[in-house]
Amino acid sequence: MNIYIFEIKKYLKSTIIWILIIFLLGLLMISFYPIIKTDLIEFSSLINNYPKPIKNAFGINIDMMSTALGYFSSFPLTFIIICSTLQSIILGISIFNNEFKEKVSDFLLTKPVERKTIVTAKFLAYFTLIIITNLILFFSMYILIIIFNKGSININIYFMILFSVLLLQLIFLAVGCLIPTFLKKLKSSLSLSIGIIMGLYTLSTFVDDEKLLYFIPFKYFNYKYILREQKYETKYIILSLLVIIVSVIFTYKIYNKKDIY
Repeated sequence: MNIYIFEIKKYLKSTIIWILIIFLLGLLMISFYPIIKTDLIEFSSLINNYPKPIKNAFGINIDMMSTALGYFSSFPLTFIIICSTLQSIILGISIFNNEFKEKVSDFLLTKPVERKTIVTAKFLAYFTLIIITNLILFFSMYILIIIFNKGSININIYFMILFSVLLLQLIFLAVGCLIPTFLKKLKSSLSLSIGIIMGLYTLSTFVDDEKLLYFIPFKYFNYKYILREQKYETKYIILSLLVIIVSVIFTYKIYNKKDIY
């Protein structure tokens, strides 16, 4: 419990900063909706002149922008996902990397506490921070959409869209936790995190080969499909859970045997 509380306190400030960044980005992007909705035809003619990779990079899908949820999931959500997953992977990589660098693990393991207890406490702490982020994101984005849409939205579809963000965060958190267990020392968790997120996201804007999509989490959720069918693609939900579970299991196993001295 002491480790859990310590980790919460340690990363609470950075979590609050991430929440503010995501909220402000969401506010900025959602505030454009009334203008775009009014001049959608003119906006469409302008956007259609851009290459497909550029439109994919910014999550712009003209076919979805006539409704508030369609607009949210095709433009603002892109920036929200990038920031959210970046927050998660930085948090994940920092779990053990900072300790290996600062010799905190040496201190912890001299105490009467098992390695699996340390890992469990850290996972629970970071999971808590991710849940806090998503709860605030869920309610704040909902209020913003209602305000700028000047009307209600389908809460079930909205929940599905935001739940996909949570799953993506958990994927990158779990993978981020696994990375330091393989590497002796990382000079900068931030630069590696940015490289992974931006690299995978850039790939997601160019790659359409279905076999390669399994290695790009940003492609696991097709929001046009979610809006139309009001459900997820089952294979990608299963894949998401597998990535999370396998990453967590291997983190436990490798950290339990890792020589940290």
